[in-house]
Amino acid sequence: MDEKHKKVLLLGIDGADPRVLTKLMDEGKLPNFAKLRDSGTFKPLKTSMPPHSPVAWTTIATGSNPGKHNIFDFISRDPKTYLPALALSKTTTTHLGGTNYESIITADPFWRVSSKDKIPTSILRWPVTFPPEKVEGNLLSGLGVPDVRGLLSGYSYYTTEDIKASSGPENIVKVSVKDSLIETVISGPRKVQGGKRVDITEGMNISISDNKITIKVNKAEYNVQQGEWSDWIRVKFKVGLLKEVSGITKAHLISIDPFKLYLTAIQINPEKPLYEISYPKDYSAKLAGEVGLFHTLGIAEDTGALNEKRIDEETFLEQTSQIEEEREKIFWSEFSNFKKNNAGVMAFVFDSIDRVQHMFWEEDVFEGTLNISPHVVAYFEKKDKFLGKVLDEIGADTSLIIVSDHGFSSFQRAVSVNRWLVDNEFMVLTEEPGDG
Repeated sequence: MDEKHKKVLLLGIDGADPRVLTKLMDEGKLPNFAKLRDSGTFKPLKTSMPPHSPVAWTTIATGSNPGKHNIFDFISRDPKTYLPALALSKTTTTHLGGTNYESIITADPFWRVSSKDKIPTSILRWPVTFPPEKVEGNLLSGLGVPDVRGLLSGYSYYTTEDIKASSGPENIVKVSVKDSLIETVISGPRKVQGGKRVDITEGMNISISDNKITIKVNKAEYNVQQGEWSDWIRVKFKVGLLKEVSGITKAHLISIDPFKLYLTAIQINPEKPLYEISYPKDYSAKLAGEVGLFHTLGIAEDTGALNEKRIDEETFLEQTSQIEEEREKIFWSEFSNFKKNNAGVMAFVFDSIDRVQHMFWEEDVFEGTLNISPHVVAYFEKKDKFLGKVLDEIGADTSLIIVSDHGFSSFQRAVSVNRWLVDNEFMVLTEEPGDG
């Protein structure tokens, strides 16, 4: 790198496919991306093996392959039980029965190198940075941050209808209306009781009037119009005599009659985090004070709720738009500090387009046709405007790098290696598998 560049701004866009970007740039829809391409370098790169987000982003951060950095997938299996387990961090049990998280990355990411040399370093929403580590600046964890229940995803769906749960019985909450009032609960952190894990709950009352509802939780009230989103709802769960866990959630009122209410996963409140999600530990609270409450869950875009038809496409896209707006506010908040420094590194990852493409990708790999969804086009057009503002703000002393973890393709065929091994008698089962 030319020595005149004392600062590096690294922007990550999860799932940015070079075919999509090339087509949209050539059509004149991404003038700022095209400007950057024409004044610098634009190249398709090979991704990691396997090409999963946590693997690839860790490879980018460390410059090493999975065999060295130790991230191989979203999940791993317990060799004793063969059951899947989350593989983005390690959990340990404290002497009080709580849960701690530890990083399992075994190679040095670039922010560790820059921090060691006392270079101002800001790392925001980079995947597999939970739990956060000490840097010479600020770090906000990204992919891998759980909700207050210790899960990476999970919504609640309150309804008067009799419907079957798609993901698990805790997703569907059957309610009844009496005198325009619904009395129910919100499920929060889990505890071990009688040898089983049970949810700690907090009461929630819902008053219905005309085309809106009023949600009452912890004595606070939140109004929601039919077809719209609520503001952030703060929820406190009593987990002990003098201990509370603070969470945040958003509600979307789908219908009054029959009653249908979608509630996001109960996420860690950045003002009072259950687990540290930033460094310094009060950085998330300072951000919330500057930009307002924001989604903290590693994967906040609820593709599961859309797949299971609990929310529709419009609601999902509204959710992703809200998340992106929050991320851009966080970016500009930290960028103001980056601009003041004479030297430094700032890295920020945007990942909503990955979720959008999972839901709206239009390609037939057998026919060789790629139709870019208008939702994908709209996302990149907005990101191009954002890039234009970035280009206006950075000086000649800053090197700008935009990178992605992988491209994209349709999922039209798959091979189960285990099934093939069993069918061809290379692997023998000790017992027949049960349902599921």
